[in-house]
Amino acid sequence: MLNANRNICVKYKLFVDKIKSLLHIYAMESTFSEFAKQNQMLWLAPKQVAKLMQCSVEHIYDLVKFGKICYIKDGKNIRFKPEDLDEYEKNSYVRRI
Repeated sequence: MLNANRNICVKYKLFVDKIKSLLHIYAMESTFSEFAKQNQMLWLAPKQVAKLMQCSVEHIYDLVKFGKICYIKDGKNIRFKPEDLDEYEKNSYVRRI
């Protein structure tokens, strides 16, 4: 019986650790700059930005099209400076009164 309880506890801990890791991926706990620094990245791709902002890649391209986010174009590819994304996020924050 004791072994069964121990196995359940180990499985539960593994399950909780897996959930925490998934939540960390989907809930950004830092700024874009901090994320890029931790992952040793100078630029972020639209797909990475969409994942961090929890939106679609199409929405990121719409923000580029309407001039909301600064970017650099490298041939067909576009990239974002993390500092510019931090600035966009800071300026887009709306506090409801």
